[in-house]
Amino acid sequence: MEDMDTAPDGLDRPLPPDAQARLDRFKALTIRHPKLDQVERELRQAIWEPAGFAYVLLYGPSGVGKSTLVEHLAARLNQVQQGQGQGNPASVAAVLVQTRPPDGELFHRNDYYTKGLRGLGHTSFERHIRVDLSTEPHFEHKESRRRATRYQDTPELRDAWEEALRGHQVRAVILDEAQHLLKNATASTPLDQLDWIKSMVTMTRALHILVGPYELLHFCNLNGQTARRGLEIHFPRYHVEQEGERLAFQNVLLTLLSHVPLVVDREALLDHWWYFYSRSIGCVGILHEWLVRATHTALQEGSDTLTMTHLEQRALSDAKCERMIADIKDGEDELHYSSAHRERLEQLLRGERRDASASKSNAPAAPSQPPAGTASAAAPKPTATGKVGQRAPGRDPVGDVPREEKASKCAFSGALDLDLGRLTHAGIWKVECPVCHAIWTVRVRGSTVGFPAHPPLRTLKSRAISRWVKQGEAWTLAEPPA
Repeated sequence: MEDMDTAPDGLDRPLPPDAQARLDRFKALTIRHPKLDQVERELRQAIWEPAGFAYVLLYGPSGVGKSTLVEHLAARLNQVQQGQGQGNPASVAAVLVQTRPPDGELFHRNDYYTKGLRGLGHTSFERHIRVDLSTEPHFEHKESRRRATRYQDTPELRDAWEEALRGHQVRAVILDEAQHLLKNATASTPLDQLDWIKSMVTMTRALHILVGPYELLHFCNLNGQTARRGLEIHFPRYHVEQEGERLAFQNVLLTLLSHVPLVVDREALLDHWWYFYSRSIGCVGILHEWLVRATHTALQEGSDTLTMTHLEQRALSDAKCERMIADIKDGEDELHYSSAHRERLEQLLRGERRDASASKSNAPAAPSQPPAGTASAAAPKPTATGKVGQRAPGRDPVGDVPREEKASKCAFSGALDLDLGRLTHAGIWKVECPVCHAIWTVRVRGSTVGFPAHPPLRTLKSRAISRWVKQGEAWTLAEPPA
């Protein structure tokens, strides 16, 4: 029987320094590929010329490589700016802030200010207000129902942060895991936070880049103002049903295998490319992390070759992959701008086009001049009218004539393809009928969301209410105009 103080597989101790160094180099590896290059190009264009955008929403599947991309982008931008010599030795092109989930109900803005200042090398800030202790009662905080007081936001700390952004000539503030900043149980929170970011951009001219999963999709077009001020950039995975993307994914796999610090039969492993795709779901970040785990296993065993056995041992399980692909599919489906969306847009604009045509046709025409030597047209003769109370001549209907009845119920009702979790997360239970545009409160039975039977809306009422609106195949949250 073996001694219990010693593990037979060597897992009771770290890797030897040389092996650990080889693994660390592979772990820090970043390779360029078409998807990454396209997203980075769009980000750099937005940073150097926002053209009216206050923030960028960069979203995509978990594990596609978003965090790695922004880390290297920030480092490269800062290196370029320092190398060019902008006249300010303290200038910083981009600062990266890791957004932390809120400890309480709302995102802690002071934590964001503190992390940002530390990222710029600041360990303190000056207070410019002298407080007299004898007047302390006048500075007591009173309860207020204003929305702005709900957030932990110290004006002095914010002023210091904005001053630091201006002083360092920061062009971009990158907020990783930004879904924590916007997510809350009340529907007004995302609008509050985006307005807060917009105000900081106005004061500092520093574009804010919000990085996160597909959850950020819900905050892209909350109203017309957010739609205009926010730029959306999608970092997609590879889809192997398209030949070009299949070849690109295989090239990525081959490149990563060529950098593994072990002996690798690349051609043999490339024959199993579908297995690599199915366990990484086409995400380069997931694929890279998987290869790192498998390489560590081989090094821990003292093997000098990475085999298929090592890869199978450290692959994600079927259940994990199934859950991940389901979430990714949901996000990709929301991105699909179908023909129904375009029909909705045309419907909204068709009224303006019709009004414009009507106003043009109803414009008074210039009076025509009669030819010289001709008399003007005679005035029209007055039409004969009957006596008061006497019927005008006409034909009466004969027999039973069915009366035209208005529909008593709208054609739209029943179960909705609206996720109960999204309703609960937003706290909004009003839904707009996509047929007659009436707004009703949905009914929930178990996990089923139902829209009640209702009479059709005859006149368009005020839309000043938060509600869910169907655009094509997706439900989106519509906020009342500010």
